[in-house]
Amino acid sequence: MTEALKPIVKWPGGKTSEAKKIIPLMPIYEGRFIDPFVGGGAIFFEANAPKAIINDLSKELISLYRYIKYGDQKFFTAIHHLDNIRCSLNNFIDEDKMKILELFRKYIRGEISKKELRTFVKNWVSNHSEEITNLTYKAKGSEIFIEETKKNLIRKLLRMEKLCKENGGLKNSDILDNIETSIHSAFYMYVRHLYNYPDTLDLPSSLSIASFYYIREFCYSSMFRFNKDNKFNVPYGGMAYNSKDFKSKIKRIERPEYQEYLNRTEIHNQDFEVFLREIKPTENDFIFLDPPYDSKFSTYDQNNFTKNDHRRLANLIENTKSKFLLVIKNTDFIMNLYGNIPGVYIQIFDKKYMASFQNRNDKQAKHLIITNYPLSLFSETNH
Repeated sequence: MTEALKPIVKWPGGKTSEAKKIIPLMPIYEGRFIDPFVGGGAIFFEANAPKAIINDLSKELISLYRYIKYGDQKFFTAIHHLDNIRCSLNNFIDEDKMKILELFRKYIRGEISKKELRTFVKNWVSNHSEEITNLTYKAKGSEIFIEETKKNLIRKLLRMEKLCKENGGLKNSDILDNIETSIHSAFYMYVRHLYNYPDTLDLPSSLSIASFYYIREFCYSSMFRFNKDNKFNVPYGGMAYNSKDFKSKIKRIERPEYQEYLNRTEIHNQDFEVFLREIKPTENDFIFLDPPYDSKFSTYDQNNFTKNDHRRLANLIENTKSKFLLVIKNTDFIMNLYGNIPGVYIQIFDKKYMASFQNRNDKQAKHLIITNYPLSLFSETNH
C-alpha cells in the first residue's frame, strides 16, 4: 500500500492532526482543489486531489514547493549536505567531550575559575577553527559558526552550573547531552545566518532555500519571529532535536509521488485576493481556507494578516461560486464577520470533538468550521 502524502515542512497553525477530521467534511467536487493559504499543506497533501492549485505569500515556501516539484538536484544536494554536517557534529565533539566534562566538574568543585573555564573553551574552539570552517559553505559565514560555538558552549556550561546548584548535581549523561546541544545550536545559528544573509554571502538560491527548510525543521516550536531588521531570530529547538531523523524526511520528499502530485498542481506566490481573482473559481471547484488567526501573533514569514485582510477574504467568499470550507480560530471579530454572511453554516471544531454551533457566545469554542454548504454529519445552525 502506498504511504499517504504528508506535509513537507513544519508550519505555524498546521492541520496535520486535524486532517482526518476535515477531509470527510469536504464536498464532492469535479473541479480543482484550491488552497490560497497552503502553508505546510496538511489538507492539500491529505486530499491528494486530481487537480489542485495552491498559493502562499511566503516566497521561500513557494520556492521550496517548486524545487520539490521539479526535482531540483542542486536543492536536494544542498539539503543533504546540511543534514550530513548536522549528523557529523557529534563526531566532531566526541574526541574532546570527556575533557570538557572533566573541566566542568573541576569548575563545579571550585578547582578552576570562571575565567579559566571561558579561556579553555575559547582556546578549544580556536584550535578547531579549521575543522569548523571546513564544515561551512566555501567558508562563508564560518566566523559565525566559530563564534556561536564559543558562545553556546560557555552559555551551556554556566547554565549547568546553575542547574547543579538547584538540583544538587547533574548526571554525566545530562552534561554530555548539553555539550552536544551547544554544538548543534551553533550549527543551527550558522544556517540561520545563511538564511538571513543570502545576498551578502552570495549564496545560490538552492542553498538559500535549503537553509530555509533546515531552520523550519529545527527552530524552536516552528515559530516565525523577526527582529527590527527583519532577520529571523528564533533559536534552536533544543536537545530533543539533536537526534532528529531529518534524513528520512528528505528522502520522503524525494519520493516520486510528491513530484507527481506537485506536477499536477499549479503553484502561485501571490496575495490571496489577487490569486483568487486570477484563477476565477467556478461552481465545480472546492476552496479550502486556513487563513492566519485573528490575533497579534498572526505574522508568518514577515507577512502580517490583519483584520482588513479578513474583511477582504469574507467579501470574496461571500461572492464565490465555489463551495468552500474555512477553518478559523473563534474570536468575537471572526464570529461577527463571517457569521453574518448569508447562507453560511458554522460548526465548533476542536481536536477532541466537533459539534453544531448553537450558541454564538460559547467561549469554549476554540475553532470554527465555516462552510457555504450543509454538513450532513451535524445539525447545523444556518445564518
